[in-house]
Amino acid sequence: MDKTKNKKSGIPELNILSFVHQPHDKYVRFVLQIRDLAQAFLQFALDSQVSEMIEWDSLALMKDSFIDEKLRSHFTDISYAGLMKTGKPVRVITLIEHKSDAPAVGELLLQLGRYIFHIWQEHWTRQESFPLIVPIVLYHGTGLFVKDAAENLFPDLPSQFLKYIPTFEYDLVDLNTFSDETLDTLKTIYLSRFLLALKHSRNEQYIEIFWKKFIILAAERANNEEILNFSIATAMYMSATSQSFNKKIMNMENLLSAEEALKYKPYFLELYEKGVEEGIEKGIQEGIEKGIMNFIKNNPGWSDAQVAAAFEIEVVLVQKIRAALINNKFNV
Repeated sequence: MDKTKNKKSGIPELNILSFVHQPHDKYVRFVLQIRDLAQAFLQFALDSQVSEMIEWDSLALMKDSFIDEKLRSHFTDISYAGLMKTGKPVRVITLIEHKSDAPAVGELLLQLGRYIFHIWQEHWTRQESFPLIVPIVLYHGTGLFVKDAAENLFPDLPSQFLKYIPTFEYDLVDLNTFSDETLDTLKTIYLSRFLLALKHSRNEQYIEIFWKKFIILAAERANNEEILNFSIATAMYMSATSQSFNKKIMNMENLLSAEEALKYKPYFLELYEKGVEEGIEKGIQEGIEKGIMNFIKNNPGWSDAQVAAAFEIEVVLVQKIRAALINNKFNV
């Protein structure tokens, strides 16, 4: 979890360059630290009967994380702790699966088990009561997501033995199962745009047509710091994941109607003046160079020309990066 916060308001601090590296992880972490947006998402994701039993005003963001290091590249976890209406403690956790394909059978149950038992172990050590853990899994990949069940782990096992297999229930939000129309009509437009951005961040055809959804969502509330930062974060996320989005922004002058340009262009340019444009250019360049450097390290047999062709860049840039790598000028 990001440790830097706006001390006065509790709004997570927006680091423009952070979206270049692991943009899915950084975007979700940022958005779900905005309490109103997080609450809207949790209420959307949870079983309605469970949602009714939670004291929503009691929820507070937890800074700890229990995701294994080796899985951090495709998992994000966000945790809110609070109370049920009975007064009992509860933790509502969101695990976000970033891989383009669904996890292997058993992988998610294993991760959930480690997560839950790690939290309980901490409470046991402090001689505190175990909190109830309510897991939500948010998946925005392209493969079919099938919920794990005990019988999936041991498909040929007689049913009498299933009771010995530990399993964990969770609520699943698979964005593939929600139509764009459904997401578009959510009561909270910012939740709608958040989920649509996640769902279509890899879909250049969608962004080619609907790119404006992600630049005009908050012009009417630009004086709200949370919404302004959310808008910047969304623009940065789309810029980091979509070439089509960047091309549209660069050609915005010719793509907006006169009415749209009058209403939205000054607002979006204001976002860029706050550092988005500079952040995209500088951050993407840094990200490209580090990515190429890692590729060269892992593929020493590739020539400069082959690397340049693979990354669609000039050979001279590859030569520069290789020279810096040899001279240990990169810190990774």
